Amino acid sequence: MDEKPYRAAQMPAYEHLAHGLLRISLKQTRETLFGLGAVLLLEGRFPGVAKVLIVDDDRDICTLLSELLEEEGFEVHTARNGQEALEILTREPGWVILLDLCMPQMDGCEVLRQLQRNPDLQKNNRVVLMTASMSFTRLRLSFPVELVPRVLPKPFELDEVVGVVQHLAS
Repeated sequence: MDEKPYRAAQMPAYEHLAHGLLRISLKQTRETLFGLGAVLLLEGRFPGVAKVLIVDDDRDICTLLSELLEEEGFEVHTARNGQEALEILTREPGWVILLDLCMPQMDGCEVLRQLQRNPDLQKNNRVVLMTASMSFTRLRLSFPVELVPRVLPKPFELDEVVGVVQHLAS
């Protein structure tokens, strides 16, 4: 329970409603109503809504990660292959990119090579590789750590995905 005295005039409307009706702490109220990512945004810990680009040919993974990250307050877009991803990145920089390695048309390695060759595309984008196929050591040595700060093994823990995205978005 929140130890502070209840003063409706000093609280935003959502806190007033939840505190008065549910009698739970203000922190729990915000997290329950908005999700942790939105709470961080409300508290000014994200400079703006972070954009996440999920690049994966598996619809189920795209849907699952989109719903999860949207609940956390992120703006989420998806691409089904590397070519679609590069088109999005060309139009608008500043993404946390969850990039699958094995895809048809253009795979994740080719996307990374394109990013490496084009500093404008690389600018303000942070890539997290998602893979079940190659060893992490080989992947780490293939690309500079500035370009690929993290590799997530498939299958991955959802909490780990959220944590990585939150860290790279801040």
